[in-house]
Amino acid sequence: METEWLRTFIVAAKTENFREAAEQRFLTQSTISKHIQHLEKELQITLFDRQGKQVKLNHIGAHFLQHAEKIMATIDEGIQNTVSFLNGFTSQLTIGVAPQIANSTLPVIIDAFQQQNPSIQLTIDLLKSNEIGEALHAGKVDIGLSKLTSTHDIHTDLLAQNRFN
Repeated sequence: METEWLRTFIVAAKTENFREAAEQRFLTQSTISKHIQHLEKELQITLFDRQGKQVKLNHIGAHFLQHAEKIMATIDEGIQNTVSFLNGFTSQLTIGVAPQIANSTLPVIIDAFQQQNPSIQLTIDLLKSNEIGEALHAGKVDIGLSKLTSTHDIHTDLLAQNRFN
């Protein structure tokens, strides 16, 4: 099974329009149709109901869409991790940060951190201040930078104090 068939299927399933899928994938409409036909033949199932030029994702296609998205997410993550490893990154750290901090203090923090830890790849997740504690608690981010304190039982350190308080 070709991964491009899955990528095409995901876009076609979400748009239920092969012309629009072709535009989004930068392919011809006939290529979209061929990808879907190849995938359906490989799986030995019909993913779309067709009426003339209109297509509608059927219940089997809707079920398969969930799996196709997971497959592609896993493949994309594997590719991204391999590229990161080739670029010298051995681990990843995700920082949840409020926009105001991201625009003011974060660049200095990132610069200093990367000087000391060049093998750690940083990912920045912009969140509202009141969402950062929840993201930490849920394990979606590794570190949070916020002006608010969290209601969750998490370790916190005061990094700076507003001089106007």
